[in-house]
Amino acid sequence: NMINQKVVLSLLTKRGYSVEVANNGVEAMEALKRAGYDIVLMDIQMPLLDGLETTRRIRSDPRYDGLPVIAMTAHAMNGDKERCLAAGMDGYIAKPVDHKHLLNVIEHYLTGSRTGLAALRRASRTGGAGSEPALVGQMLSLFLQLAPERLKRMAAAADAGDAEALIQDAAKLQSAAESIEAAALAGYAKAIIGAAAEHDFERATLSLAQLEREVNRLSGGVQLPAARS
Repeated sequence: NMINQKVVLSLLTKRGYSVEVANNGVEAMEALKRAGYDIVLMDIQMPLLDGLETTRRIRSDPRYDGLPVIAMTAHAMNGDKERCLAAGMDGYIAKPVDHKHLLNVIEHYLTGSRTGLAALRRASRTGGAGSEPALVGQMLSLFLQLAPERLKRMAAAADAGDAEALIQDAAKLQSAAESIEAAALAGYAKAIIGAAAEHDFERATLSLAQLEREVNRLSGGVQLPAARS
């Protein structure tokens, strides 16, 4: 998710960390071969090689013994946490990313303090990108640029009765919306996820229409391309 990626990249760079972005698991494995890293933040849904298989390959290579791998995935996807830990990841961070929690997790592993996941979960909640208004504006602009294509995919999935694809795209959109604190967008996306999980595509389509209207409203009245093909 490009929006979440940019939010996290901005946060960590301002914190003084040196960050390299890999857009898929293949790039991640190549990056590990080129340079030494102190920690890996692993997205689960990546093209070519997903986060679970990438982690399994890291764990099978003795060169990366002790390298912390932290999962980052949408909280709407049931069972992700268990699959991540089973693949060999050390921890789990749900999207949208809570800034203070993310920094606590990173600092926890970089200092070598292995007191267990329970300690990580005690991190207090803070806001999303809202603490940085300029960043929120940039991310909202990016969100609106990417929205039409995602809405098209969601509409196509609803028309085809493809609950899994609809849930995946809606979860990504919900996560991105929550990252920029767009509560209405996140709420409509959550409603779509709930409807799709029950295979109620009529209700999902109604929520999708509400989502489209909210996207158009946020775009300042500029009509975005229709989501339906």
